[in-house]
Amino acid sequence: SPFDKGVLAWRTLRLLDELEPEDEATAPLLGYLTDADAFERFELAWKIADVFDQYLVYRPDWLNRWDAGQDGHWQAVLWRKLAMHRIPHRARLQQDFLGKLKTLKKRPPGLPERVSVLGINSLPTAYLETLQALSKLCQIDLYLLNPCRQYWGLIQTEREIARHCGEEEA
Repeated sequence: SPFDKGVLAWRTLRLLDELEPEDEATAPLLGYLTDADAFERFELAWKIADVFDQYLVYRPDWLNRWDAGQDGHWQAVLWRKLAMHRIPHRARLQQDFLGKLKTLKKRPPGLPERVSVLGINSLPTAYLETLQALSKLCQIDLYLLNPCRQYWGLIQTEREIARHCGEEEA
């Protein structure tokens, strides 16, 4: 995919070489790249690609807003140039999938009766929204990690215990 982190890094590097000096939005990048050698340019491209890769998972709302032409800072401008590709990125695919899921009234053929999610200790909001939409069509089972015999809600810190003990004595 053109949005895999490694591919995105090379595409970003190419775009960094094509930045226009007159573009105010990308001026901070040009300022940084003025004395940068080839390794430093690639290192920056890799870091930008890594951040965009994280945005695809954790901040798809930003990317979708940038795709719509909102915001004019350098990240939004650079992202729009990267997103002008015939293959849609994950955030757009997830948004389209979620939109179609919300229109369904019954479980379509091929969708299982039950989806099980095992051992996940955190989920991005976009994934939770997708699971919530799926839950209207099929059963969703979450099997969460809990490495404790006791119920976590009853565990108290030493400060809470001391405060509780002090209240009883008074």
